[in-house]
Amino acid sequence: MSLLILLMGNSCKDKPQPEKEAQEPQVESVKSLSPLYKEIAAFMDLEVSDSTQIEEVLDFKALIGEGEVVTSDATQNLSFYKAIMKNGKAASLPIFEAVGSDMTLVIFTGKGYIGTLWAKVLIDKATGKTIKVRFGHKMESEGYGNGIVSSAFGDQFSNKQISFEENSFGLNQNGKLVIKGIAGIDGVSGATITSSAVVAMLNDGLKNYKTYLSP
Repeated sequence: MSLLILLMGNSCKDKPQPEKEAQEPQVESVKSLSPLYKEIAAFMDLEVSDSTQIEEVLDFKALIGEGEVVTSDATQNLSFYKAIMKNGKAASLPIFEAVGSDMTLVIFTGKGYIGTLWAKVLIDKATGKTIKVRFGHKMESEGYGNGIVSSAFGDQFSNKQISFEENSFGLNQNGKLVIKGIAGIDGVSGATITSSAVVAMLNDGLKNYKTYLSP
């Protein structure tokens, strides 16, 4: 009996044990850059890629109320920007500053003939001039809305000196002066209300940024 127990004991010891499966090393996933930040960077002529850390190329602020600019962050500003591009309005207006540059992108919103309007305005803070301006709309009449989003219309606002004491932009509509301002803008044909709303949006919006944009 003792011999039998001994042999069984040896048999158990000699039985090979199953090897533990090797665990693959955990690799931290890298988040791809948001398409909206790629859109913003392209508008500002900044080079980015999927792996770009957006904080390396942009600083973030926001306009709350009238004239009050506060520090923000990439997530919050992206939320503001997304809301504006979707609905034409947000809780605050995002500001995107190019790191190591005087370029800053500010956003304006306003009310059009039917729906909401917005503008993306790239500004050189050192010179106080606009660099690039483009408009968008939500639920504005198709004909009028198509007119303001055209590059030809937006280019009229580019490379213009900003004024905080008077209107930076005036409006000429069908040969008549509708709004007085330093730089004359030709309105979209047949869209007096929408053209006036766009010009007023920029004039009033720029004045709200007086403290922030003043040298």
